[in-house]
Amino acid sequence: MSDKGKIMTITFTTTITGMEAYPVYQEVPLYVFRVYWNYLGADEKFSTAMQGSTDVPASDPQSATPYNQLTQEQVMGWVQTYTPAWMWSEYTDKITAWITAQYTPSVVNPPLPWSVEPEPVVEPVVDPVVPIIEPTSPA
Repeated sequence: MSDKGKIMTITFTTTITGMEAYPVYQEVPLYVFRVYWNYLGADEKFSTAMQGSTDVPASDPQSATPYNQLTQEQVMGWVQTYTPAWMWSEYTDKITAWITAQYTPSVVNPPLPWSVEPEPVVEPVVDPVVPIIEPTSPA
């Protein structure tokens, strides 16, 4: 049996794509309150991603990590902690369905059954002479 039509194992990865922060929140500069991310599903042949965001609840500003000291692992931990489980499940199901559908598409775009001649390239005609019009002053 060939690999055509055989679905490979889908691997899922999440990447942080951006963050929103208050310029200053209770004297803490750049206080992050929302994280944007992509959730990618890929097998050996197809891939697709869904975008999402996670709101980060306010915590004690005195214990906040300064923005320039945040790590990818820390922010990813927020995403994993504060994104509802139903959302991960729904996104996983949608990505899996899309990739699965690519192996047995319900609609295809086959090539035309006849020979198609390429359209001729028509170069625009450009007049190389550009008249110079002298400005006139009011009389």
